[in-house]
This record gives sequence, structure tokens and C-alpha cells, in this order.
Amino acid sequence: MDPEAPGQVVERAVAEFGGLDILVNNAGGRPSGVALPRFPFLAPADEDWRVKFEFNLFSVVRFVRAAIPPMLARGG
Repeated sequence: MDPEAPGQVVERAVAEFGGLDILVNNAGGRPSGVALPRFPFLAPADEDWRVKFEFNLFSVVRFVRAAIPPMLARGG
């Protein structure tokens, strides 16, 4: 995920709708362009787990960081 994408999405939502009242983080999945075949739990290397973990964690963190200022601006 482009680290700037969440901020761009929030900016567009604020521009389109006049503000932001709520953020739903429905995280979990694979990074774009990465195929996830079915495999036993022990098969992936640490690097595979790190990539998935960072994608899922930081997508949420980046959206929350971007969403807090406009939500606070509306009294949230």
C-alpha cells in the first residue's frame, strides 16, 4: 500500500462530504499484487509473515492518523 493513500482517501472524503464523522477499519487481507496460496501454518518464512503483518497493521494506523484531525475538527 502506498503510505500516502490513506491520507488521500480521507482528504477526498472530506472534500466530497464536507467532513468525516466515523472511520471503520475493516482490516485484513493481502497486499495488492500478492497472491496468497493456501499453505500449512509453518510453511511461510518470517519475511512472509512480516509483510502481511505490516500491511494489515499499518493500513489501519495510517487511516486512523489521517482521520483523527478532520474528526476532531467536527467536534469528535
